[in-house]
Amino acid sequence: MDLVFTPFLNRPDPLPARQVAGADRIETLNYRFAPQVLRVKAGATAAFVSYDAVPHDIKPPDGSFESGNLPTLGRYFLTFDRPGEVEYFCAIHLGMRGRIIVER
Repeated sequence: MDLVFTPFLNRPDPLPARQVAGADRIETLNYRFAPQVLRVKAGATAAFVSYDAVPHDIKPPDGSFESGNLPTLGRYFLTFDRPGEVEYFCAIHLGMRGRIIVER
């Protein structure tokens, strides 16, 4: 008998839930942030949504915010008031990194 491994077979399909009203979206899936670089306007809100089967968190090197552990389908919202760049990472999986560029 041949077996085929299909990861995430039982996880909810993220396609119907892609719209988060009034927010740009960053997803965690397969131990990655997507997109890795997001451009937003000052005053915009970003929604971090986790689709991995393991928890992730979001924090910048300066510690100015922290999402706490996000479970599968967990969400974290962050509003950017000023232009600049915000780098962030997952403290649980240090290889997961991303950047948000906030424009005027």
